[in-house]
Amino acid sequence: METQFTLKGVTANIHYVYKMRVALFGIHKLLSDSLTELEDKGIFPEVVIFPPFDSPYHRLASQICERNKIKYIRPSSVKEGSFIDELRDCSIDRIIVTGYHQIFPKSLLELAGMGTINCHGGLLPEERGPIPWKWAVYEDKPFTGITIHQMTERVDEGKVFFRKIIPIDSEETSESLFNKIAQETARIIPCFFDENYADDYEEQDGNVSKSGYRGQVPVELCEFDLEQTALELQRRVRAFSPRPGVYLERKGRRILVKDVSILTDPSMEGEWILKCSDQNILVTEFEIAKQE
Repeated sequence: METQFTLKGVTANIHYVYKMRVALFGIHKLLSDSLTELEDKGIFPEVVIFPPFDSPYHRLASQICERNKIKYIRPSSVKEGSFIDELRDCSIDRIIVTGYHQIFPKSLLELAGMGTINCHGGLLPEERGPIPWKWAVYEDKPFTGITIHQMTERVDEGKVFFRKIIPIDSEETSESLFNKIAQETARIIPCFFDENYADDYEEQDGNVSKSGYRGQVPVELCEFDLEQTALELQRRVRAFSPRPGVYLERKGRRILVKDVSILTDPSMEGEWILKCSDQNILVTEFEIAKQE
C-alpha cells in the first residue's frame, strides 16, 4: 500500500507492508473511527478488544469486525487471567491502544514482542491525565493535540513517537474537540500497523513532569454556581457538559446546562436569563436531569 504522508517536514509517497499481527484496543468513538479508517484502507487487526458497554460506537465496532471476520473480545477487565490467556493465544506482535479506561498490567504489556503503542488525547509530556482535551477547553488553551507513545506500566510515560497539534477554536467545546482528536487518531493509526513505521520517527524525551497531570473533574466545577463570573460558567459548560455535566438547581429541579451565552444588555429579562456575579447569562440549551 502506498500512502502520501508528511514526515519531518518532507512529503513523500511511502510504501507500507502490513504484516504484523496487531491487537487493537479501543473505546467508543476513538475505536469506531479507527476501525472505519482501517477498513477503508483494507488493513485488519488480528483481534479487537473493547469493553462490554453498549453504545452506538461499540455496535459499529462489532459490525465491522463481523463483516471482516476479525476476532473481537469484550472483557470486563484487562487484568482478567482468562482474557490475557486468550490474547496470548493470538500470538500478537504489537498492541495499539486508541484510548481505554483501564490500566494495563505488566502481564498484558509483555504479550506484544514489538511493544504497546498508545494514542493519548493530549500533548505529552505537558498534558497528562485521562481527559486532557476537557482541561484544554476549560483553561482556554489555544491548542492541544494527540501523542503516540510507547506504553509502560507508568501511566502517560514511555518514549514519544509522534505529536500532532490541534488548534482550539474560540467557541470549541470538549465534544467538538474530542471529535477532532478521534479523526486525527484514526488518520495516523494505519501507519503504526507497519512493523517499521515507529522507527521512522525520532523518539522524543518521554520523561514527564508530575506537574502536568490533571485528573477527573472535581464536583465543584460541575456546579452552575451563580456566584461565579459569567465567563467562568461559560468555560465550565463548554468544557464539562454534557459529561460529567454542569448542573443548575432551579425550582426544585436539577438542570443539565448544555449551552449558554453571555449577555451585555442588563435590561434583558427572561426565565433563563440569570444574574451571575458580574453580568447576566442566558441558558440557551438544557435538559431536566433524571432523578436518581
